[in-house]
Amino acid sequence: MSIDSFTDRLSESLSSYTPFNELRRRVREERFPVEVEGVQGGFLASLAAALSREVQGSTVLVVPTEQEAGEIHADLGLFAREVLSFPWWGTLPYGQGHPLPAVHGQRTYVLNRLQGGDRALIVTSLRALLNPVPDPKEFEGRGVALALGDTIDTLLLAEKLSPLGYLRVPRVSLRGEFAV
Repeated sequence: MSIDSFTDRLSESLSSYTPFNELRRRVREERFPVEVEGVQGGFLASLAAALSREVQGSTVLVVPTEQEAGEIHADLGLFAREVLSFPWWGTLPYGQGHPLPAVHGQRTYVLNRLQGGDRALIVTSLRALLNPVPDPKEFEGRGVALALGDTIDTLLLAEKLSPLGYLRVPRVSLRGEFAV
């Protein structure tokens, strides 16, 4: 059985459950935020995936902790085609530590997808959501599109990537890094 047929059958089963229908109605009518309490484990992931299919745009699922965000992200892989993770920086504001380039790259990737109007299911923790993000105008015209087989000017590309927060390294080993 494919994921799509499984999720369709699950949605059919849920359609006879009155509280689920109330949730669907609120989502369709865009009466946000929609708060759901007491749902646990894999059922939360299946419910979030089903509700995300009811909206035209993106869905952001906010959970209390980073650990819960990681767990539900893994569970959502069973019910949704693509799930994006919007991570917490991992450091306190104005603290001594610096965020990892991979975290910067992942946050930028999600914001860029949202700016592009992509429909996405995004999982984040409350702490990650509360961190400020740049004004969407900061992203306009700054993207770099590369495709397999393209001929590129490596020096020009390096000049574009560095101000976007990518770290130039001799050999790439993490997201958010680039090498010439």
